[in-house]
Amino acid sequence: MSKRRLGIGLVLALAIGCSEKTIECQNGVVETDSSTEATGEGFVCRYFNVHSDGTDCRMYLGDWTQEAARLNCSNPLMDMAKPGNLSNEECGQDGLKGTCTVDAGPGLTYVTYYYAGPADVLSSSCANFEGGTWLAAGPILDGMAFAMPEALAALESDTAVEVEPDCQDTDCLEAVIEGGEWFEFRPLVSPKSKGVIFFPGGAVDPRAYAPAARAFAKAGYLTAIAPYYGSTAEKASDIMEANNAKTDWFMGGHSHGGVTTVSFVASQNTELAGIFLWGASGVSMYDISEKPLDVLVVYAENDGLTTTTEVNVGKTYLPDDAVYELINGGNHAQFGYYGDQEGDNAATITRAAQQAAAVGFTIDLFDGTL
Repeated sequence: MSKRRLGIGLVLALAIGCSEKTIECQNGVVETDSSTEATGEGFVCRYFNVHSDGTDCRMYLGDWTQEAARLNCSNPLMDMAKPGNLSNEECGQDGLKGTCTVDAGPGLTYVTYYYAGPADVLSSSCANFEGGTWLAAGPILDGMAFAMPEALAALESDTAVEVEPDCQDTDCLEAVIEGGEWFEFRPLVSPKSKGVIFFPGGAVDPRAYAPAARAFAKAGYLTAIAPYYGSTAEKASDIMEANNAKTDWFMGGHSHGGVTTVSFVASQNTELAGIFLWGASGVSMYDISEKPLDVLVVYAENDGLTTTTEVNVGKTYLPDDAVYELINGGNHAQFGYYGDQEGDNAATITRAAQQAAAVGFTIDLFDGTL
């Protein structure tokens, strides 16, 4: 069996209870119930999403037969989910975070309604895993952990680093995300031929990583922080094309941004010089152990979300020569500047000390001295 784990965040499981109006669930097998009319369109599948801890709803549109919808609902995510329930009841709008529309074949479309989880993580999963089109149901910034003042200050240009845009308010931030743009930190002193693409943690303000991006740029590396609202591959391609003078590219990120990076490596032919993963959970979703690139994993002793155990599990899915650097006393949230995070453990070192360590290890990767 392949070691690859499919999906950035949509790992599904646990069928919900059946009723007379649904397809019957028996021992994990979905059986047809003759009491359910085969309308030809409008079949609905409900399943529990263990990643977001909520129930998703998938509606089948087009020329779906009941049998085709039943089969899709019985295995909604390529062997990574237990069966869902099929019925003719519509997906509701209450609490809706957004929808993902997928072309499943000639005349076949399905729309998945998501009710739990950060919108930016869901949009990235929709585009990069399912190949679908995301439509947000509410404000993009709902539930986002916003950048601390120290991070906003790092957005200001000076004689060493030029930053664009200098977003100091949420209206600007929302415009950047909606427009598919990114934050770019350009070195003005001794620029190198290498570029860096950084993906933020799930539901974290991308500006929270401005201090790190500024440090990379000050060391000579053009750096882009890319909010992953949409297709990661398209965003990375846009950044690279806009800076085509750069000959080598590194990619990385924090937490879910690390998973975004690994999924890019697993699914794209674009050659990268290396990747860096900061407190990256879910690395084992993808197997890139045979990829010819340098890999740096930075993890923290007191990280309550990406534990040392999870880091060790992920080693199987990364190249054998990957470098692992532990930050003693660090935690999950101090990889960025967005405050504390629920589920994390307390750090016993300062945020500045953890940042200095993570940035230092990563610049060594860029320099080839790690």
